[in-house]
Amino acid sequence: MVLAFVCFVMFLAGLPMCTGAGLYILQLMDTYSVPYSAFFIAIVELIAIFWVYGLDIHMKNIYRMIGYKIWPQFYWRFMFKYGCPALICFMLAVVILRHEPLTYNDYVFPKYSEYVGWTLTASSVLLIPLFAILELVKVLRKRKTLQK
Repeated sequence: MVLAFVCFVMFLAGLPMCTGAGLYILQLMDTYSVPYSAFFIAIVELIAIFWVYGLDIHMKNIYRMIGYKIWPQFYWRFMFKYGCPALICFMLAVVILRHEPLTYNDYVFPKYSEYVGWTLTASSVLLIPLFAILELVKVLRKRKTLQK
């Protein structure tokens, strides 16, 4: 039943792509959904792994998985904790600064399509902090009940 429901929802979501405006919808989704969301999600993943979970624990996990310490340690520690997040933030800033109004061939999308595009981006990105807050509330409630 779950698979049938998911297939039906995906079928309905794909129907607009079969219309005459399908290429324009795809262009809108491709322009806004991919770059901004992917960079933001990557930054959040790096922060979650190396700042919340812990760099030392992650390095021990790598050692357990491959059987030896990665070398040079100082380089990987710096890159995991500072270098990669800074590089991805820089790439995100470049993508945002180079943003131009959406066009496809000679067609210039109307102004409201910018809002639709940013809504698509926000729909995938805003769920991350929402669920992080929900998990934090669960942990704090559990901690409060254990203290009583």
